[in-house]
Amino acid sequence: MYFNPLQAIGLLLLGRAAVAFPAESASPSANILIQASNINITSAVFSGNGCPAGSLSTSKNSDGTGLAFGFDKMEAWIGPGYTLSEKTRNCAITLTLAVRSGYTFELVSTTYHARARLPAQVKGVISSQYAFNTANTASTTQSSPAGPLQGIYTQEEVIPKSARIASACGVEKMVLQISTRMTLTASSASASGGNIEGDPPLSLATQLLQLGWSACKK
Repeated sequence: MYFNPLQAIGLLLLGRAAVAFPAESASPSANILIQASNINITSAVFSGNGCPAGSLSTSKNSDGTGLAFGFDKMEAWIGPGYTLSEKTRNCAITLTLAVRSGYTFELVSTTYHARARLPAQVKGVISSQYAFNTANTASTTQSSPAGPLQGIYTQEEVIPKSARIASACGVEKMVLQISTRMTLTASSASASGGNIEGDPPLSLATQLLQLGWSACKK
């Protein structure tokens, strides 16, 4: 599925979590058949104040090059009277994945789609950490929406090649752990955000994780 930015923006404006995928950004080996059956999500477990029960959806795109997470409650607030837990939201996602034998994939990038209502004194940070249960290393991405900012915020964060993690060859079932955190800070104690309709200063709608495939070396 090709990422349609107009469709994604339309869904965001309607207040829905838009699950759309960018065009493939990783160049797989010439002998790789890119198809949806290369990967399947067999289970998804999540917890955190940014993804209470029933508020997170997971999916993959039509050719297996992307995983998407749709958030309904990843909303951060700031201003007088808001607690630290309201200024900071987090979501821990544990995916059990089935991968086609003979193939491996690496995590290439993450695209964050959010709705922002930030005044000049307010800054947000959206960050994620990724780790496989078969490896001792992790990858991270971070994006920093800053006010003044009103409307749709879309940002792709590419993981440097030297910092990418990949699924283990020869392992057809694995666990991928993703921890996403969103925080608001302000340069003034009186600074706030949102609007008169009661919408939050910053809400994460979707997170799109791009995968790059290659064949396992024999």
